[in-house]
Amino acid sequence: MSEQDEIEQLRVQLAGCGVAAMQNTRDSIKDRIVAGDYGYSAAYSDVCRAVDREIRYREALEKLARLGNGDNYGNSDGNCIAIEALSLDA
Repeated sequence: MSEQDEIEQLRVQLAGCGVAAMQNTRDSIKDRIVAGDYGYSAAYSDVCRAVDREIRYREALEKLARLGNGDNYGNSDGNCIAIEALSLDA
């Protein structure tokens, strides 16, 4: 592989990390690249793990915000803390 080819692959890998960082919903993470793909890198894998963690945290906050209130947000102290944390995500 030439130096120019290596540089181009690194650019693609970097762009992949940026795209992965913005994919923070369950629907958006369905078409990830995998090890062995041209744009895959260890950094990409790290970003994907961080995004997965963000999704799990957001889902947990949603559950806490609605705890004991069905589909509606509650008004207990715990509900309000979770709702406030969710508003920071926007």
